[in-house]
Amino acid sequence: MFGKLIKFLRTDEEFNDTFEELMRYYDNLFQAIKITSVEFVNSKGEKFDILRENLTDATNISIYHRYINTPIYMEASTIHKAIQNGHHIENECWINALTDFYKDTLMSEKNRNRLTREKVIEIIGRDNFHEKGASIAEMEQVFKQYRIQVRIFDFMNRLIYKHDPEKRNHHIKTLYAMVKNNHIYVLNHDLKSIQQGQANKYSPVVKASTDYYLNEKDEPPEFRMIKDINEILEIKGEENEEINIVLENNNLTEVFFQLVKSGYEPRISFQTIVTEIRLRLGKTKYIIKTQNLIKSSCDGCIAVDDEMTYNGMNKATFNFNKSLFNPLHKSFYNDIDVAILNEARTIVPSGLFCCAKAFPTDVFEADVSKAFTLAFMSMNEIPVFNQFDIWQVYTDNVDITNLHDLTLYYVEVKEELFNRKLLFNKKYCLIYGLFLKKVMCGRIRILYYKQPSRSVITKKSLMNYGSMKSVAIPI
Repeated sequence: MFGKLIKFLRTDEEFNDTFEELMRYYDNLFQAIKITSVEFVNSKGEKFDILRENLTDATNISIYHRYINTPIYMEASTIHKAIQNGHHIENECWINALTDFYKDTLMSEKNRNRLTREKVIEIIGRDNFHEKGASIAEMEQVFKQYRIQVRIFDFMNRLIYKHDPEKRNHHIKTLYAMVKNNHIYVLNHDLKSIQQGQANKYSPVVKASTDYYLNEKDEPPEFRMIKDINEILEIKGEENEEINIVLENNNLTEVFFQLVKSGYEPRISFQTIVTEIRLRLGKTKYIIKTQNLIKSSCDGCIAVDDEMTYNGMNKATFNFNKSLFNPLHKSFYNDIDVAILNEARTIVPSGLFCCAKAFPTDVFEADVSKAFTLAFMSMNEIPVFNQFDIWQVYTDNVDITNLHDLTLYYVEVKEELFNRKLLFNKKYCLIYGLFLKKVMCGRIRILYYKQPSRSVITKKSLMNYGSMKSVAIPI
């Protein structure tokens, strides 16, 4: 992909000259591009101006958005047909938006000064309206002539255009709309919060925290399983209900493109894979999730073909996580702790075993999902460290047999030992006393140790899930 990107960028003459100059000095060392700024441009390469871009795309019918409600006909055979609006005109999203918003008022046949498609075209003076559409700046003439108050936002809920007529017609309600992907969407849901100037409070915010997220739910959600995206129409929900769904083939990427092709742009959550797709159809939210129990990993993907099996697996994982990741198990770590944990964190053991003599080309690796299962099940308690549990220098006067089994040791390992890449695969490692007592030898030197002020007994709860044979629990 990097090679393709370079080839594409070299079509720009200025970049190509710079690239060739750099290659004279760096040759194959040139392996990265740092993007320092981004500027939106239109299809002609000109600077993008959202107020002067023609909006034409009427293939988009609706989108997942806080202020948009998508009417749906549940008796339809496909999602595309279920969300279609009979009066929409192809390539004329402005007319479609105005009709959606003012079909019973300003554009009603009962209105003496009725706004029609023909009048819109006449006011903006465009013969090619059907092919080219119109920009927000051009439509301002329509807003002025009909004294329409207008508020238009971008997808991040930022106000990009407003029009307040000198003499407003209070019989005409304010037009609220949003622009995204060359299309104008009508905002038709929870307009009171917009009218109160609250829209910007709901702008997406990116947050990063050092805290691990703890699930506060008491029970896992029940999931419905579908084979095809159109089967959603068979699942009727109550008002404001959230329905959780998984796909039999577990292919969320395919479903995303099916929805976009149908005219609906969903909201997606993405980690290493697409993990969640959200739709709001009518007054019901549909949340389609990946079957993967570990959302942050593409390893160990699973796909079962009935919802009973999946709900059983999901419940077992939920209960396991609730037993392990508990507020009572939280420890306090200062900057020194974080530095040590980063330097000496555990690496999954891998390497050549004794059978490598028979198969010299094979490398055997402990399974990524179960590498620590045996060690984990050998521990009856979880150590809890607080602010007063500090690292202490290890001396010969300290007897590790008298310390708590879950005392954490920072050890230095001689090269011939850590090069075997099994239990000790770094020069400096962290290890609990429970295991250090079994492997202690002259090639391991203890530098520091840290005792937990207390421990939480979890043997019963963890063993219950660790010993389950009918369900694979990733650790």
